Amino acid sequence: MTLGSRLAFVAWKLYRTNSLARRVMTPRLERSAEKRLAAEEASIESFAPSEAWARPRPTPGAALRVNASELSPLARARLFAALNHLRAKYELATAGPPIHATGSDRALASKDLSLVPSSTGSAERGDGIGAIDRVVGNEEWRDPLPPLVSARVDDVTGKGGLGWLAAFEEHGIRPSIGTLHDEWLASGETAVRGIVAASERGCSVSPHAFSMDRFIWFDAPRGCSFSLARMQEHRSKLENDARRTGLEFGKTLNAHFDVIGSTAVDAAHELGFRYALGEHVLDQDWREPPRARDPLGTPLYAYGPLDPEKKLFGFQAAGAIASSAAPRSRYDWLRNFIALDATGKPIRESLDRAGAVQQGVTQVLSALDAGFPAYLLAHEMHLDALGRELVGELLSQVLAEVKARVPGMRVAAFDELPAACAARAPL
Repeated sequence: MTLGSRLAFVAWKLYRTNSLARRVMTPRLERSAEKRLAAEEASIESFAPSEAWARPRPTPGAALRVNASELSPLARARLFAALNHLRAKYELATAGPPIHATGSDRALASKDLSLVPSSTGSAERGDGIGAIDRVVGNEEWRDPLPPLVSARVDDVTGKGGLGWLAAFEEHGIRPSIGTLHDEWLASGETAVRGIVAASERGCSVSPHAFSMDRFIWFDAPRGCSFSLARMQEHRSKLENDARRTGLEFGKTLNAHFDVIGSTAVDAAHELGFRYALGEHVLDQDWREPPRARDPLGTPLYAYGPLDPEKKLFGFQAAGAIASSAAPRSRYDWLRNFIALDATGKPIRESLDRAGAVQQGVTQVLSALDAGFPAYLLAHEMHLDALGRELVGELLSQVLAEVKARVPGMRVAAFDELPAACAARAPL
């Protein structure tokens, strides 16, 4: 165990459990997260997509014409990776603006394109697809992933009654439910039956961690994978608990801190998981700098096989967890818009409703505008505090605004999102 790992988790536990520590640490945490966010963005801006995605794939006779002759190698790679991700039909040109169309005087310079979403993206950013639509005059140049919208809810125990889950399902969303597995089992019959029933209705239930401090899929406090023997112990326990309760695991692994060890792949696959959420590659600690991921280079909006045998297919369409405390972060839907009381519980009356709605719209549009399925990411503690009615009202506002911007948007069960990506990859 490294000293940095030990100190990070001691500080995290203090922040969660001690009101004085939380008051002292919050300003420092936010400043540190903002610095981390700026460093992440600078790093990600330098990432090049893999050659497989960045290689031009022209379509003879296509209306869209692309002239990359004056672009830098990085800009060229990022442009073609984005176009290939969108399954764009384009011809290569040797003259004219970077983006233009046959028979049209409209064009786009490279500075006008924003096809790679940002972790601090806004609802006004990411309209590169729409801009190309206007140049070409239609949408026939592209065949992107379906504009699906779902939700991910982490740290779930069911203690609060699962009213928030009813609100999501009333809006047609069957979310990814990441359980604190042992805390859920200890929360009483109503909580256990509620999650089991949700799994039977098609919600994607995944053991997130055993508890807030006990990880399942990666030994995050030590910054390394669990041993194979320990992972088989975890698998056996989860399998027995599922058999005993009737729980049906979903297809998408939702891991605490978004970290998964290579030793966890077989155990997860044996439990029926085929997809995995998160920005990290296997064995990457959450405190490590970001790493390039397919198809665009950014790890924050990514999909592709995680392991050489392709037992788990990775998917991510959100901000970075390590900088989630930054006010500008787009990782969490509600965290930065609701205050905590002295015991660490969210205060319903403190909700910045307009901010929360805008954050939700931005989370979803940042993905959809870049051709990715989208999801709202929240934590049960915030949803429990708001209650079923208010969560439902927020969802109605967010989805209505997104629908106005993306008329073809469709709410979905979470497992549909990575399944759609897997069906389209590799090229």
